[in-house]
Amino acid sequence: MISKKSILKDKDTGHLTSNDLAMQIRLLKWRDLRFTKKLKNENRNYFFYKEKLTWKTHLKWYYKYMKTSDNFFFIIEFGKDKYGTIGIRFRDGYWDIYSVSRNKSVTYQKDLMFNAMLKITSFFDQSHIFRCLVLINNPALFWYKKIGFVVNREFCNYSELHFQQSQT
Repeated sequence: MISKKSILKDKDTGHLTSNDLAMQIRLLKWRDLRFTKKLKNENRNYFFYKEKLTWKTHLKWYYKYMKTSDNFFFIIEFGKDKYGTIGIRFRDGYWDIYSVSRNKSVTYQKDLMFNAMLKITSFFDQSHIFRCLVLINNPALFWYKKIGFVVNREFCNYSELHFQQSQT
């Protein structure tokens, strides 16, 4: 099983390499909590947890996250901007993708989140399916389908999507 330490090629940065020199993908750090709280609160209508995050709740999540070995939360940066987030954790035999959010206050970069998703998923064991649960009211549902996720099952208020990287 992959660990956070194995991602931290350089203990200080935790960057995944990218062909796009302007794009950086790195693990969440303490200094990112203000950004992740803001992003989560701005997009809470599209997530399962709808309550406005307080610092207490966010810190509780962060400390629990830091103790886990099968949960990875990435910050995607473009240039000097924090562009978005992608979380991935191993749950129930799947790589569960969660908290995919784009910072709408920075200039849109075509395919940046798609390329970040490809890079992140390529780093993990491909013998397990990548799964994402998406609320049906989430406008990103179309984006997930566009980039290669397929609906596996539908429930009353969300869809379970699966993604398999092409093995080229």
